[in-house]
Amino acid sequence: MSDDRNRWICSHWVESHEERHGKRRVFRHHTHPFPPSRGRFGFELREDGSAQKLMPGSADRPDASRASWTLEGSTLRVSDASGEDVYEVIEIDKDKLVVEAQERT
Repeated sequence: MSDDRNRWICSHWVESHEERHGKRRVFRHHTHPFPPSRGRFGFELREDGSAQKLMPGSADRPDASRASWTLEGSTLRVSDASGEDVYEVIEIDKDKLVVEAQERT
């Protein structure tokens, strides 16, 4: 991945489930003007390899868990106490991350 792509991946990403197609998932920068929703999955990836995984929670507030992440080639892995999510990065820029979900481990 290019230097820009490596820099862009370290961000707070929120799933745009309206744009989801099968295993292909679209994440937008958290400042994106999303339509109203009862909750959205997301994660914040930090430069030091730490992360925060966000799941829809009670009272329309996200539940956060500590996580870690790695990017090897185009394979993104986000791990927390519940397991590891593996994605193939299809497209990325500063505002949009498109991935294809792989098997959860």
